[in-house]
Amino acid sequence: MFVPSYAPPPIEIADNVADAAYGVRLGFIRRVLHLFLLATAFSFGVSFIPIATMSIGFPASVAFGILILLNVVRNVAKGRRMEVVVSTGLLIPMLIALGFALKMLHASGWPCWPLLASFVFVWLYGVFCGRDLSFMGMFVLPLTASSLLWIAADILNLAGNWSWWLGALVNAIVLLYLVYDLAALLTRRRLGEEPGAVCDLFRDSLNFTTYWLQVYWHWRKYPLWQR
Repeated sequence: MFVPSYAPPPIEIADNVADAAYGVRLGFIRRVLHLFLLATAFSFGVSFIPIATMSIGFPASVAFGILILLNVVRNVAKGRRMEVVVSTGLLIPMLIALGFALKMLHASGWPCWPLLASFVFVWLYGVFCGRDLSFMGMFVLPLTASSLLWIAADILNLAGNWSWWLGALVNAIVLLYLVYDLAALLTRRRLGEEPGAVCDLFRDSLNFTTYWLQVYWHWRKYPLWQR
């Protein structure tokens, strides 16, 4: 007898990475982490480009618009190699826009460099954990190190308008999202689609706006609460 879950089932494609041997999955995760760190470092590098001060709304709106377009591309071309190519091409201007938004945040007293350090901690864990990779460990250990970094930044007056607890809270949310999404995308990507997986780590940030619609339609299809 089929018993549906209370949450929509995760998206799966044929021949996904989650079905591969452990060593293959481990290699895929590490390659995605390499590319993700390069992408975020590129964005932070853009934030150092000297440009005239502008409203943060413009680059943030451009980045948000490209994220929406990335989601459209994935929905239209899901499972095709073309989707990875197009998504990767769109990711570059999105990272540039995000970099300028980070620059404006820093100029207004909200530096985000500790977040980049958090991503470095996640990368270090993924690289040096050997064959003992645990997504729980990937969250807890970088969270501990980065939280201490936020406290140190606050004490040394390097955190701008951030208080240590607010920075640590935002940091925890970002890390939880990153690690959870990295684990979830293993069923949605095949080997060779590492650039597409990096795009997913950015565009999936919009899922919180649509996931509740998926839950609603799942409950319409399976009226679980009426039992």
